[in-house]
Amino acid sequence: MSGSSATAAGEEILHRRERHRFMRMRHERRRADYLAGRRAAKAAVTHLCGITEPAAIWVEPGALQQPVLGGPGTCGVAVSLAHSQHVGAAVAFDVAHPVGIDLERVDPARAGILQTTLTPGEREITAGLRMAGLTAATAVWTAKEALAKFLRVGLSIDLSVLEVAGWRTEGEWWRLEYRHIVSLKALVLVVDDWVLALCLPARSAVSTPGLHGTLAAALVDDIAHSQRAAVGVSAVDSSTERRWP
Repeated sequence: MSGSSATAAGEEILHRRERHRFMRMRHERRRADYLAGRRAAKAAVTHLCGITEPAAIWVEPGALQQPVLGGPGTCGVAVSLAHSQHVGAAVAFDVAHPVGIDLERVDPARAGILQTTLTPGEREITAGLRMAGLTAATAVWTAKEALAKFLRVGLSIDLSVLEVAGWRTEGEWWRLEYRHIVSLKALVLVVDDWVLALCLPARSAVSTPGLHGTLAAALVDDIAHSQRAAVGVSAVDSSTERRWP
């Protein structure tokens, strides 16, 4: 499945408000990215809230272009979403426990740009890792983007505020710590040439049985079939652990 037929096949999950915005988009690439993000968001929200009809809820941009969730059964719930090369990822969460998410593909074409975004301290940290330099730089970038989304400011913020100051393992994840916001952390997962990052309170835990294999299968299989994969992620809560769908 490819092209407009693949895009049309996923439109049934759109609320009429989303469909109106979708139909005004002229470029296929923008449509594909929009649909990937909405598919991921609907998967995360319906899993968290027990909603059976994805088209009954909607996600619209707020004043800062942050995703704003609406619809029956979504009171007190928010969503963060990301997309990269027509692949979407989203996390739904209780507003009392915010989370930010980012997803990036390790892309050699962006190697030069990503290197320029690293601070001297980040270069020192990544140089000491048993990981390809581009993968490490992409991981740092996803951690910064996830933090910017957590703060709901996007990349309009001075990037120095988002600086990564520490890197260690935490279960299946890499844990990246921020220099200027010590109450938060990023959990980063590398699967093949994809990097997924969650920004969340530093003392929160994530229960992810078998996540690494599940995520790899979802990305690889969906990309192979349609180039429009969506990975929905359920909420992360420090007191009540939830499982990924």
